Amino acid sequence: MLRRLPLFLYRHVHRSMKSMHLNPLTFFLQQTTWPILTAAAAYFSYAPLYDGLRGALPFTGAMDFRTWLCSGMAVLALYLEYVNLGSHLAMDRDYGILEPVFISPVNRGLWLFGTVLGALPSVFLGFSAFMASSALFFGFALPSVGRLLTAFAVVFAFSLPWGALVCSIFLSGRNSRFLYALFETPAEFLSGARFPLSALPNALAFVASLYPLSLAIGVIRAAWSASFYSELPGLCLRLLAMALAYAALAWSILHRAEKRGKRDGTLSFG
Repeated sequence: MLRRLPLFLYRHVHRSMKSMHLNPLTFFLQQTTWPILTAAAAYFSYAPLYDGLRGALPFTGAMDFRTWLCSGMAVLALYLEYVNLGSHLAMDRDYGILEPVFISPVNRGLWLFGTVLGALPSVFLGFSAFMASSALFFGFALPSVGRLLTAFAVVFAFSLPWGALVCSIFLSGRNSRFLYALFETPAEFLSGARFPLSALPNALAFVASLYPLSLAIGVIRAAWSASFYSELPGLCLRLLAMALAYAALAWSILHRAEKRGKRDGTLSFG
């Protein structure tokens, strides 16, 4: 099984790339328009409330507000890509496309994580397009390519268990529309992407500290810091602890859903 793992993952990534058969201009607009519009709306909503928006606000540390906002929106878009993936898997389940997978001997964990890993081309191109276009639109400087790519690699690697958990929940539930809102709203509210977590009540701020998206945004924002590489090990350890917990939970949910589907005589997991 382990010898087949690289080929298995390669096929998932290749399948994802083949599915991205959009016109390059259409893909670029798709990956950048929504985040930039959202970032612009949040940016200009702060304009009447603060003086000197062109400088750093108290909650941004030494970062320019535009940099602080767009870096958060880039990671938010990455995490919501997993929600879109989960909703597509739910549709595949309803149409019976996944039945051959669940009557085959394929390792369920490898299939789930391979499917999530298959989002790499889309999220990497989307992240790159958004950061480049938002830097031009808002007029801020990007960090060095090495720091930015390192930060993205860390965020993406540790986001895979979260993506697997999201997909397993979508495969276990029926109401995909409700599940989408269940993930999208907390992602914007508890991540610190659009406003500082210090603005939340203490109880919600504590919940947000356990949310992987808020920590992932911290990793990307740290790429603008000269001490990025010294801060990175501590951030990675916290992300690793969350990743292990979410990976175990994703496997448990998927296993129970499959077991129930087999017991009921269906593989739709309803």
